[in-house]
Amino acid sequence: MPILTQQHCSDSAASKVDFDLAFKQLEQGRFIRTGPMTTVPNTPGSAVVFVGLVSKREFAYLTEEGYRAARKSRQSFERF
Repeated sequence: MPILTQQHCSDSAASKVDFDLAFKQLEQGRFIRTGPMTTVPNTPGSAVVFVGLVSKREFAYLTEEGYRAARKSRQSFERF
């Protein structure tokens, strides 16, 4: 992820904040996913225990939905 951020923020007009917002929208739209997944850290001895998974955000990959959207976008772009 740091390499991806550096590639898109160093030479372009996009800031780190712009990149993070766009990345979050892609995740929420289920166009991309990140990983690896790990369990939610719980405080030892706590009365409340959270059960769930969170991403470490070490890598990102395109989902099937993201691939379809990219192909659809490219096809409509090629018509012009």
